[in-house]
Amino acid sequence: APRAVFDGKRIFLCTGFMRPQLWAVRPDGRGDISESHVEWKQLKQIPSMSSPIVVDQQIYVVSDNGVISSFDTVSGDDVWRARMGGRYSASPLYADGRLYFCNHDGRTTVIAPGDEYVELAQNDLDGQLMASPAVVDSDLLLRSDTHLYRIGVMR
Repeated sequence: APRAVFDGKRIFLCTGFMRPQLWAVRPDGRGDISESHVEWKQLKQIPSMSSPIVVDQQIYVVSDNGVISSFDTVSGDDVWRARMGGRYSASPLYADGRLYFCNHDGRTTVIAPGDEYVELAQNDLDGQLMASPAVVDSDLLLRSDTHLYRIGVMR
């Protein structure tokens, strides 16, 4: 389910169910590149559902059980890890300098990207949030199992 992301130098992909891993792969290979073009792998708290997201030189993932991790895109080293709690399927969103993580309980946790975990807000909505959030104009769209929310500034 997770889609691969590209930072201009590396493709980052989650390998999938059972024992998900995050791989950083150089894009110039052909054929079986599992030995020759994989720069690094991360094995702990990698999602099987949500996609990773890259902001500057960090990649962020949220595990299915609510552990968010940040890794350096070049080395693959841990930058930080924190437990937000809940279950996650939706992919994170980066918009207006913030990262948004939506869980199954209808909670969206907003964090600041950077070298430490900084939670900016938690917002709760009715319904289960399993779909990834989106942006239209300057508004945030969130779809739950019961509602479609458009959150923005009144114009």
